[in-house]
Amino acid sequence: MSLQKRVTRSIEEALYQKLLYYGYTPDREVYAGDEVGFQDKQKEIKETKGFCVSLFGHGVSQDRGNKFLPEISILGLGVLTGSLGNDPVAHYKPTLDESAYSKIQGIPTSSNYRFEVTLSSNKASQDNFLEQLRVTALPNRIYIPFYDDPENGFLITYSFVRQAPDFSDGLIQKIYLYEAVDVFEEQLPVPETGEISKIKEIEVIDPNDSETLIDID
Repeated sequence: MSLQKRVTRSIEEALYQKLLYYGYTPDREVYAGDEVGFQDKQKEIKETKGFCVSLFGHGVSQDRGNKFLPEISILGLGVLTGSLGNDPVAHYKPTLDESAYSKIQGIPTSSNYRFEVTLSSNKASQDNFLEQLRVTALPNRIYIPFYDDPENGFLITYSFVRQAPDFSDGLIQKIYLYEAVDVFEEQLPVPETGEISKIKEIEVIDPNDSETLIDID
């Protein structure tokens, strides 16, 4: 998985968990595969709380063009070279079932990944809530766990904000620039080597008896 996709999904997860905690979005697990139930829950949230927040992260870019306010969207801007070095020498790592080993190529340098978080609304109450949510989930400097590996994560820093309102539609839009600092790309197996079988048995000649073999299992 690319660095951009992994970081973006992790940022989306951090925002989603806060939305879920405050009750402004349906639970994805509860309504997985139930689009009608998900939409009904959105209507219920809107009736009880005044609005339901839409969140767009690693989905298709066309989704972001349809404004269902209020909305939070995440847009990746690209990857730059980081400041940390790493041993690029290849090493061997057990496969998932530990039946063999894969040759893994080391990543020589870390990367900095820049992304934007856009808050879109058309009411002051919505704008105030989105700002509160952003400060809580993504403050100026915070350590974000990977969505697929919560025990590990990465540091993000906030740079600046700009506004891009659409007065004709009454749209309030704030765009915040963040950077994930010194994140390493996922180390991938060297394709031409394939998997290396695991050693299952070693035979050693007894120095005191050349005709005797010692099995080390």
